[in-house]
Amino acid sequence: MDPHGRPSHAPRLQQDIASSSSNKLAPNHVGFYIGITSQTGSQCVDLNHMPSKDSGYEDISHSVQHTKHIFTIQPGRLVRPRQDDTPLPGRPTRRRLDAAGLASVTPPGRPGLQQMMGILHFDGASQGNPGNAGAGAVLMTEDGRVKSRLREGLGAVTNNIAEYRGLILGLKYAIRHGFKRIKVYGDSQLVCNQVNGVWKTKKQYLKELRNEVIRLKEDFHSFEISHVRRELNAEADRQANIGITLASGFVDEELGDF
Repeated sequence: MDPHGRPSHAPRLQQDIASSSSNKLAPNHVGFYIGITSQTGSQCVDLNHMPSKDSGYEDISHSVQHTKHIFTIQPGRLVRPRQDDTPLPGRPTRRRLDAAGLASVTPPGRPGLQQMMGILHFDGASQGNPGNAGAGAVLMTEDGRVKSRLREGLGAVTNNIAEYRGLILGLKYAIRHGFKRIKVYGDSQLVCNQVNGVWKTKKQYLKELRNEVIRLKEDFHSFEISHVRRELNAEADRQANIGITLASGFVDEELGDF
């Protein structure tokens, strides 16, 4: 009894403290149960504290990470700690935020495609000019890893149209795969010089294709297009010839090394 005649809870409190220090489950002040262990260098964790975005992390799971043990907190239940910081399958983890407040999905130490320079080779092929035609492109990274090989069936068009369509096809997929910096190579002097503004584009149907290329350019932080000899563009030429065999409007993508 306390001085006011009410029952004292001190013995019970002492008992709870004793049981908590013996590595049994003890509820915290929000009703969650955690395992309390006595380890050298351990620290107390406030489960009510939610890290702010200023801390550089985004909390997207009810997990507390301490050294290399991850405790998953659920009402009335303790999930045993794991010995590494690898997330459990199907369970979100804390991810580092970039300057824009977006969670990065790029593995540490490996640049994402937005930071890498993309290399695009394009070509077009037409049997008869005009005739049955195809567009082709090869998208890769600057270190030579192929991201995708592309081919598209065009139906009966001229060779110049097929060349432009190969460029447009490659740029669209470069954007889709996240490249923000691109160097483009093709063996069509007409396309390369018209896009660079060196040659005028007189025919209306080519103006429309050039304007589409200019619009796609705006999605890149940097864009370069250069003319190369045919022997340096052989893989894109091969894809364009495969495109001839495809139905008009059909696009086929073959994924590459990663």
